Parts: sequence; structure tokens; C-alpha cells
Amino acid sequence: MEHYRYAVLAGYWSVSDTHDDYFYINSNNNERSTESSHRVLREALFTTLQKITASGTTPVIIKDNPEISKALFQCSRRNLLPYYNQVCLTPIKEIEAQQQKMNKVFDELAVAFPQLLFIDPKDVMCKDGYCSTELSGVPVYRDEDHLNGIGSRLLGEAYMAEVGTPFKAAQ
Repeated sequence: MEHYRYAVLAGYWSVSDTHDDYFYINSNNNERSTESSHRVLREALFTTLQKITASGTTPVIIKDNPEISKALFQCSRRNLLPYYNQVCLTPIKEIEAQQQKMNKVFDELAVAFPQLLFIDPKDVMCKDGYCSTELSGVPVYRDEDHLNGIGSRLLGEAYMAEVGTPFKAAQ
């Protein structure tokens, strides 16, 4: 059987905190509430991480990228026009509030699984108290909460340049 060094988990972890009609449910619990959603997700992540670590694989969680407003998404697109030059930023406090509940879950998981590694897009996208919708002057969002292909590549390159690879620590 093949052994993998890393298992990378990514998702829209905070979706039930930012959208009233999205919830994590399972076969044992289909209650549609934010509290229940966090419980289901936490239990699923805990079980998944137990299986990953039991196999000798190092788990890696990619945290949510900052969710932006539609107006901010449009702002960065308009900046591509020659006569438009606006600052397209969101205060990091707003982003941290969006992600606060899930970050508590991640903190719990980090204690339970000390080998767990995290990649946080905010490390690159947020500077001086604000999160940008652009990297190197290029819009990185496809919509309010998804990165576009070029944005993903630019984010990865910027992360490697500014933060470095998280994988070295576990080798």
C-alpha cells in the first residue's frame, strides 16, 4: 500500500457562518443551524485527522481565503480599466470576525493533533490591517469567495516567497 507524506484538506470552512442557507450535516444530524454545523464539521475533521495521522501521514489544512463583498470584487475588476484606480481593501477585523468560530475549531484540532500544519491565505493577502483583492495588481477573485486560476497561482507564489513552504517543518 502506498504511503503519502501529506494529506491536504481545503474547504469553505466558514460557510455556515457567512451564509444563512448553508450548513454541514451528516447522516446522524441533519439539523440546519450554525451551532449544529460547527459540531458536525468539528467531529468530521477530528475523525478524518485521526485516520490521517494513524496512517503516518501529516495533515495540512488550508484555511479560508478572505470572503469579500460583491462591491469589492467588482472594484478589483474595474481597476483593470485605464481610468479606474481604487483601493480595494477589507479591514482584517471583518475577515477575522467571519472566521472566528472556525479558527476556534482549528485551535482545538491543533492541540489534539500537534503534527497538523496550516496554510493561511491571510498571511499573504492581508497586510497592515487590511486584506486585498489583488496581488501584484492582479485581481485574484473569481467571485466573492473563490479565487480565480491566476489568483491561486499568484497566492501560492507569494506564500512561498513570503512565508515559505509549510512542508519543510514536517520532513
